[in-house]
Amino acid sequence: MPRTCRWEVGDEWWENVKPLIPPAPSHAKGGWPRMDDRQAFAVIIYVLRAGI
Repeated sequence: MPRTCRWEVGDEWWENVKPLIPPAPSHAKGGWPRMDDRQAFAVIIYVLRAGI
């Protein structure tokens, strides 16, 4: 996937970060479904780069 925006996470970068993310907890009692890890990481990068 080619990067079109500065905050998008490239495949190579994601493969380096992916092992550092903990596994998803069980949702046995219900609750909101977990956001995709790569999407959440991209949002974090966006906030850090945009300074918001």
